[in-house]
Amino acid sequence: MKIKLSLCADYHLNRMNPERLEGLNEIMERAVKNNVDAMVHCGDFITDLENYKFALDSFLHNDAKIPAFGCYGNHELELTDSLETLNSAYGLENSYYYVDLKGFRLVFTDTNYFEKDGVIQRYPGYSVGGPDWTYDHNMLGEAQLSWLSQSI
Repeated sequence: MKIKLSLCADYHLNRMNPERLEGLNEIMERAVKNNVDAMVHCGDFITDLENYKFALDSFLHNDAKIPAFGCYGNHELELTDSLETLNSAYGLENSYYYVDLKGFRLVFTDTNYFEKDGVIQRYPGYSVGGPDWTYDHNMLGEAQLSWLSQSI
């Protein structure tokens, strides 16, 4: 068995980088040309959901009908008010999930959790650069770890 994926990460699509829309089209064209089984973004795809949801939609629901998936990086929360808003935009019930494709299980985790005063919490919306946010404290959290152990 084999699977062919097109991967991208850290696209940071927002008002400061509108030229990246052209690059996104190139990523999708390359995926079609290479006859991939799925496209996967590995976080930080979009930082301005309000103004660039159309780009996320064009990736997830592309004209070529290539399955597309992704996970949240820290920048998905940068200009988004809540996890529920993100999940709705991505068409997800939860920020971590798996997809079975061609005999493989693709697992997508959410590392936007941190420990403060002994309690594991999820970063709230608008949290990048906030007082509790740091690169070195991201983790999965107890509930996600339990889900992960049952899912793989």
